[in-house]
Amino acid sequence: MVAEPGRRQPPHPRAGRAQSGFRGGRDQLLKPPPAGAFTNAFDVILSHQQVEAWAMMISLLFVVAQAALPEPAAADPTPAIDPTIVVEGTAKTDAEIRTEAKSFVRAVAAAPNSSDQLARWNEAICPKVIGALPDEEKPILERIHEVAKEAGIKISKRKHCDPNILIAFTSDPSGVVREVFDRQPHRARSLPVAARSDLVEGAYPVRWWYDLKMEGRYGEAPIGDNPALLNSLDTRRGSVSTGKYAQSDSQAGNVSDYSSSMIGTKSRQSIGAATIVIDVNRVRKLSHDALASYVAMVALAPLKLPPKPVPTPTITNLFNDTADDRAEELTEWDRAYLAALYKVAANRSADVQRSSMTAKIARHMRGQE
Repeated sequence: MVAEPGRRQPPHPRAGRAQSGFRGGRDQLLKPPPAGAFTNAFDVILSHQQVEAWAMMISLLFVVAQAALPEPAAADPTPAIDPTIVVEGTAKTDAEIRTEAKSFVRAVAAAPNSSDQLARWNEAICPKVIGALPDEEKPILERIHEVAKEAGIKISKRKHCDPNILIAFTSDPSGVVREVFDRQPHRARSLPVAARSDLVEGAYPVRWWYDLKMEGRYGEAPIGDNPALLNSLDTRRGSVSTGKYAQSDSQAGNVSDYSSSMIGTKSRQSIGAATIVIDVNRVRKLSHDALASYVAMVALAPLKLPPKPVPTPTITNLFNDTADDRAEELTEWDRAYLAALYKVAANRSADVQRSSMTAKIARHMRGQE
């Protein structure tokens, strides 16, 4: 550019850089500038460069974002699929539901033959947990009370009630069971030797047994001529069951009953106490809610030990790794089972009780109860 005569030309934009600490060429650029060397002019230029850099970055991001956007699709004449439409499998028939209910009851209910009855709680329950941390104890007690209330099971209202459901946490379950049987041999005298050994030596995450007592069908105490026999039926010295009732008809004593019935019996099986021993080393990975649900089911409905895996969604499958229907909470099938157990007549044979329970569970699962 040619300068006009007599007119002062503005300094070149780059001239400020030579006056702002960058004299000395490349060598000077490699040296750290002394304190205060940066002038206002350089700060302005640097800020200008940062603004330009940010502007360029924003432009690049915009270009990348535009490139990432999908191209607008051509208009499709077919109507869009409604996302609210859910495709479900074929509903089970009434016959299939009843068959599943029948298999479920027979798989988990603890009654070995038609001469026995399904036992249940006919007196108020009083659960107690020992050996557990507070965050383990609270959910178990709450779940037992919740499920009992739902099933219509009486709960003791006394603040310091006598425990009849004992849940023990221990790292040595075999040792605990062995000690109980050694100190209180009457708790195991009615158990077959194989069942007793299984309780002591079995590798179960949770093991349990029930003390049963025979009563009149309305809860009357049994009568008989043999005091020793009567003691064997007392709650404190009741028979012990791990899913198999040890008492036979000849051992049950006499119960006064002056009515006649073609389908009913003169007596009922009641749970006098339940003992549940938990191996803390084998339940560490379980959530408190899952363990609480399992313990509640075991405590309130006598189950076989170990429970058989069943193709039904149930909490009883909790420790069966291969079960397809393993649940970690009480399912609708479990709640239906408990409700049915406590609705059937207590003074019926196990076959009649199971048949009635099957029908009630099937109706519940069809939404009819």
